[in-house]
Amino acid sequence: MSYEYDYTLLEKRIDEKFGNQENFAIAMKVARTSINMKLNGHVPFKQPEISKAVEVLEIRSEELFDYFFTRKVKIA
Repeated sequence: MSYEYDYTLLEKRIDEKFGNQENFAIAMKVARTSINMKLNGHVPFKQPEISKAVEVLEIRSEELFDYFFTRKVKIA
């Protein structure tokens, strides 16, 4: 089963800490397009990427689920 995730909270944190996705991508040592693809749900985040993002964004471990695993709500 595949899920779609809501990265709104993550995007807000990226803006707070880095100002934009490009600066976040530099801190993550990946291409900006890679970050964009992940935030738009085209490519999933891998565990090492989540770990690195938690580190550079200073996300507390108890908040991790909220940032990376909140499912999108589908309205029928």
